[in-house]
Amino acid sequence: MLRWGLTAHMVRMTLAVYCLSNYSQDCAIEFAENARKRRALQVPSLDDAPCPIRDLFLRADLADLIAIFVPETKQHWCVRATACKYLAERYTAQWVAKQNFSVGRAPTGCMLVDQFVAQFQRFGFQARFGVDPPRAGRCPRLGRMARKWCQQMRRKWGLRRGHLQEGELLTREEVIQKVLCRGMRCEKHVSASVFLGVLALCLKAPKLKIGTNFEANFGVEF
Repeated sequence: MLRWGLTAHMVRMTLAVYCLSNYSQDCAIEFAENARKRRALQVPSLDDAPCPIRDLFLRADLADLIAIFVPETKQHWCVRATACKYLAERYTAQWVAKQNFSVGRAPTGCMLVDQFVAQFQRFGFQARFGVDPPRAGRCPRLGRMARKWCQQMRRKWGLRRGHLQEGELLTREEVIQKVLCRGMRCEKHVSASVFLGVLALCLKAPKLKIGTNFEANFGVEF
């Protein structure tokens, strides 16, 4: 099938995701696959065939492509806004996973919302919710709409609320190797005495652990 089981509107949405993601095939194909699942269309001949995103792009009407970048009608703005929201959510979910695996922390709900708001603003849109500023000595909090959005993100992108679990104990050799590797990356920014001091502290820690996790988590604090 020329449209890979997608409606004409789904094709426009997929092309918008493709263009606004700097022509990322992965983003566009993921969006198209989810759209076809929602349509609940059974097309056995397409099950093993990848989404022909480049062919869809080449066959697209030039006016439709221009409208993605320069929307004029209400429909054009709707297509662009939906595509931008999808990409902002996708980038936010990827950021949470990176925080888990690279930094070893689970971002709080406030950090999750702040990240999405920043990503959405990159496309020129303002989110209708955000983090409530601190008042009367209270820390920043999430309002009702922000909490609802967090719940939707959890279901849509497979996020979980929780803390990262601790991994296995590191051996002395593993601690030295990790500190040396990190030190070589940061040698331009720290002195030799500071680096040796950090290494000494690490070697004195008998129960040093590193967080490991295989699903994206954001923190339980709201």
